Amino acid sequence: MFLAVAVTILSAGQVSAREIRPQTSWPKLITGSKSPECMQVFKAAKLAFNAGGSQIDENTEAVKNADMGLVLAPEGSAVEVAGAKAFWFDAQYIDTNAREHDNVPSLYWQKVPIKGGKFLVGQKKMNWQGDWYDLYFVNADLPLDRMESIVNDAQKESQAESTSIPEGSVIYRNLWHRPWFFYNKQSKNFIAVNVQSNWLSRDNNFFPDWKIYAPDGGSKVKLIGTIKFAPNMDAFKLLPRGPLRELALLLDKIIGIPKGDEGTFQATPRLKADAAFAWANLIIRPWAMAEPSNSLNEVEAGLKRWSKGSPVYKKQYAQLKALYPMALQSLTEYYQTSGKLPPAAARKLATKALDRAYRSNFKF
Repeated sequence: MFLAVAVTILSAGQVSAREIRPQTSWPKLITGSKSPECMQVFKAAKLAFNAGGSQIDENTEAVKNADMGLVLAPEGSAVEVAGAKAFWFDAQYIDTNAREHDNVPSLYWQKVPIKGGKFLVGQKKMNWQGDWYDLYFVNADLPLDRMESIVNDAQKESQAESTSIPEGSVIYRNLWHRPWFFYNKQSKNFIAVNVQSNWLSRDNNFFPDWKIYAPDGGSKVKLIGTIKFAPNMDAFKLLPRGPLRELALLLDKIIGIPKGDEGTFQATPRLKADAAFAWANLIIRPWAMAEPSNSLNEVEAGLKRWSKGSPVYKKQYAQLKALYPMALQSLTEYYQTSGKLPPAAARKLATKALDRAYRSNFKF
């Protein structure tokens, strides 16, 4: 699924600061290919995809540095910015309802309306998990107090995508992710990107589609393009058949299912989701896998304690130990054939990637 273009390996099993950055068959612009605005966003998406951060929609630095017309983008990780300033923006194109260094803006909107309307972003505190965001396209003459009330009133409503209000279009409301804005100098058009457009449905889409929106006259907005980053399928089905997939399925079985109500934290489903995301990255973006919270020593100590709990656990632990080296070999071969990596480089990458995917299944 990927083709390595530059690999620099150090001793002791480490990959250098110049990490492996393959060129891949992903992402793909599946609609809107003839639009200059869509091509602009697509080039930005490829840079974000090939960056090192595991969350594609937060990889904004490379795009900012490439001068691609980005005028508003997430700043910092979603968790870090809860209740704080959440966006970098270009003040030439974006206005806010608060000066940057005085307090935290809750609204961001395009300064110069296009076709009678303007994009508007709202940020509001939700809970310990982070803030909620809204993305609208509203009438050009909508005053500040009305924009503020729209965002505040939306918190009383359900999470939603692709709906409307009297003043304009609701691209989404009450969701956790932050949009990107672009200005296209060629067409003199303003573009908004919903970077997690299928968040409400998800459907095993670990790298959500980006949907690109442009003004359509008055308070109307139109969808002009869609970018896909990976196939829509279960993470386990992304893995080659054989020991690698068997290892992932066994680890998922070891995580188990909740024995009772886990409250808002949902520890077990969250752990399963994190692990599945790691397996997806293992195949699609192995250079961007996040470092798990537990070290390998901590994981091994926790598993040894767990294996003493029952004969079933002991048997699963033995299966895990037997499968791991076979899974490593399978992944090495996959990176050699699919990624066109030489044997030594494939082994280095497989060792690092499988270790991170393995540890992502546990929090001890």
